[in-house]
Amino acid sequence: MAETPIKNHEYPPNYSRIIDVLGTSNGDILFAYYPHIYNPGGNNVSPDLLLHENIHLEQQNSIGVDEWWKRYLADDQFRYEQELVAFAGQYAYGKKVYKTKISDQMLSDFALLLSGPMYKTGVSYQQVHVAIRRKQKQYAK
Repeated sequence: MAETPIKNHEYPPNYSRIIDVLGTSNGDILFAYYPHIYNPGGNNVSPDLLLHENIHLEQQNSIGVDEWWKRYLADDQFRYEQELVAFAGQYAYGKKVYKTKISDQMLSDFALLLSGPMYKTGVSYQQVHVAIRRKQKQYAK
């Protein structure tokens, strides 16, 4: 994986729009805005989280960053699908490099996040849990 430019202690250009749609965030959240990853809290970024954000950068690059963000913020299903792919890739990475107990916890945490209020997807914890587990198999090579 190529070195991704991370902008520590900075916010993405569309931050106010993100907050308008998804609500407030804490300093632990990263934002992919092609071609950078924004790290407002300046925290250390784990390799699995970096992979997650790089998947978003690839998604944005393929359809255009402005179009991606427009759809991401307007369409709950699109947001769910994009995050599902990123969490599945992150989980597959975790299964390869972390002990089972840790990767199992990752899956639970990701399902809780994606089914929770932050992403506003309307998909249940159990549905997300199953979907991530199934989708990660495409990365498990």
